[in-house]
Parts: sequence; structure tokens; C-alpha cells
Amino acid sequence: MEKRLIEAKLNESHLELIHFVLGLNKADFEKNTAEKWSAGQELEHIYLSVKALRRFLRFPKFILQFLLGKPNRPSKSYDELVKKYLQRIASIDGGPKAPPPFVPKSVTQQRGIELKSMLQNELKLLIEKLNQFSEQELDLYIMPHPALGKLTLREMYYFTIYHSIHHLTNAKRNLALV
Repeated sequence: MEKRLIEAKLNESHLELIHFVLGLNKADFEKNTAEKWSAGQELEHIYLSVKALRRFLRFPKFILQFLLGKPNRPSKSYDELVKKYLQRIASIDGGPKAPPPFVPKSVTQQRGIELKSMLQNELKLLIEKLNQFSEQELDLYIMPHPALGKLTLREMYYFTIYHSIHHLTNAKRNLALV
């Protein structure tokens, strides 16, 4: 997937999550259980994830390569990466657990409105970072992912697209279950 399509898919997937979550009434927005996040918490988790990636990418390219090295394989396709992620989370007893910095606290509907603006701003900045890399460079830099290990920058952008879709699906499923 080329950068233009990555940018379009990033915007599309995140806007779909935002519109769904903010379209909920207060009760559905905040409804959760001890095991399942509320729709608002799903939104905050995505915000925290996008923000962390954008902050990671603030480092100069030579620092990224010095700290993490170079990939030893070509980038996976979007579909291959999603398949790997789904296999990985299916193999975890009790399902995957977000690392502590990415676990959302209780999220009110008012906080959701704030999160919309904050997420849209982080997404804009993340896309600006994307455009600072050439097509070739997206496959030359690697970064760590808590569940998937080392990913190329292209794969991390693919994951970011899928991640919002995954949490939109969770929010919809959890509302049906709760």
C-alpha cells in the first residue's frame, strides 16, 4: 500500500471509530464491565496509541536506525500483518492485554468530545510524519510493537489502520454483550 492510500485509510478508519463512538447516547458511551472497555475507553485507547507512535517518530531518522537497527526482511502486506496480529491475539490466554500506558481510565461522554479533537490532531501530526519518509524509507526503519515484535514503519502504519478498526469492532460487540 502506498503512502497516499495509507493516509486515506488512516483517516477513514479513525473517523469511522470517532463517528460511531460519539454517536452513542451517554449510557451506551459509558457502558462497560470489569472485563470489557466502554466505547469511550476504546476511543481513548486509540488516542493513546496514535499519540505514542507519533511521539516515537519525532526522533531523527538516524537515531531510529541507530537504536533499532534495520529490518532483516521485506515489509508484510496489510493483509499479512492483520493475519499475523489476529493469530497472535488468538494465541494469548484470556485475550490480549494492553500495556499499562495504553489502558484507558473511565471516560465520560464529555471527555469523548475532547478526545475527538485530540485524536484528530494526533492523526494529522502522524500523517505529517508519514510524509517525511519516502516510500522506500517506510521499509528501512523498524520499531517495536508490544504484541508483534519488530515491525517496519510501513507495517506500523498498517497496524495503526487496523487497530482502529479492531477497536470499533470491539465497541460494537461489547455493546451487544453488555
